[in-house]
Amino acid sequence: MKAILLIVVINIVNIGLTQNTNTKMKTFESENGFYRLEYPENFCLTYKDNILNIFPEDNQSSLTVSSYHFKNGVDDLRFAEMFKIFTKDYSPSGEKVELNQNIWVQRFTEQNENETIVWTMSLNRNDKVLLVISINFGEDEKDDIMDQYQKIFQSIVNLGSD
Repeated sequence: MKAILLIVVINIVNIGLTQNTNTKMKTFESENGFYRLEYPENFCLTYKDNILNIFPEDNQSSLTVSSYHFKNGVDDLRFAEMFKIFTKDYSPSGEKVELNQNIWVQRFTEQNENETIVWTMSLNRNDKVLLVISINFGEDEKDDIMDQYQKIFQSIVNLGSD
């Protein structure tokens, strides 16, 4: 019975993920050449001072990417220190996840007057470039918007530097 339930849940999830495959994507490459990503054409984009913000038209949430260049590279110690610096002001809602040695992700929550804001923070390093990626959204954010953020996050390529 558990196996049948699991198969049904997996199929429902797969159906939900394939419904939005018609969304046309655009490509963005940072002016400094450090990274590239794809985002839905119906999302808005701002880019100023090496900080990219991508958000749906309702502007209730956003994905932000900022890039930093380190002349001497981003070694393990610096990477860990930077992760602590960027996450120190937030309350973790779970453990840090190391997707691999160069990409770390952690989720945080922050309560404001009206709702709980959820932040997903990720650091992504390659050679001498460190990308700080954050996604913030309210707990009531629509699933299709969350799916779009997941697609954007998965499309990010850290191009490093010369």
